[in-house]
Amino acid sequence: MLLGLPSGLAHASTGGADQGKSPEQASPQRAGSPDEPVSHLVAPDDVQAAEAYLRQRFADRFGGLYLQDAGNGQFTVVVVVTRPLGAGGEEALRQRLGGKPLRFVEGRYTLAELERIQGTLTQAMPRLQEQGVQVVWSGVDVRTNRVRLGVASDLEQAQAAVRHLPGAEAIVVVEAEPVQLLGAEGGPAVTPAPSPAATVADGGAERDAGAGGAPVRPGGWWAALLTALRRWWAALVAVFH
Repeated sequence: MLLGLPSGLAHASTGGADQGKSPEQASPQRAGSPDEPVSHLVAPDDVQAAEAYLRQRFADRFGGLYLQDAGNGQFTVVVVVTRPLGAGGEEALRQRLGGKPLRFVEGRYTLAELERIQGTLTQAMPRLQEQGVQVVWSGVDVRTNRVRLGVASDLEQAQAAVRHLPGAEAIVVVEAEPVQLLGAEGGPAVTPAPSPAATVADGGAERDAGAGGAPVRPGGWWAALLTALRRWWAALVAVFH
């Protein structure tokens, strides 16, 4: 499960139709397959240095960078900016990249803004779960210059639930495959549907009450995960006894 990509580095293999286009013009990615982050363990040192330089020197306009496959094992470093770096900034960046192919595309949001929105979205996930939204993954998508939220529940309901979050205009909700959990018995524990006790109506959350008027605990992938963990723990205890 992908939750909050902190790095501005991402790898993208795009078709020819998307080359040379801005993040907003590029065709949307397939649901459930956001850009894979480039690990700092495998990204070239000069690319890491370039990202660190842009974060420090141009945080007010740097929207992140990603590597675009150019064929024959080569790649182009694509830098997303909300406004130009200037001649001096571009030259300093090229020096850090050691001659690697470089291309700039225009974005609407800086990486710092997207990461703040991602943080807000992460904090709101328990509330989204209570509203029946099954979150599968979320993260900053550098290539599209947006924060993406993959859900396994009703798409329109999820879109309505995030509409009033700070920075909601930068959040793109897409369909994603439910989380598959493996139970202690070796069989699959499929993520259950959201609990009917949590519904959304007129843009607000309404929670039915259980016995004694206490709120009913929501279902979804989190409840399934806790159940699977309890089973695993019980199985381990049984083995060592």
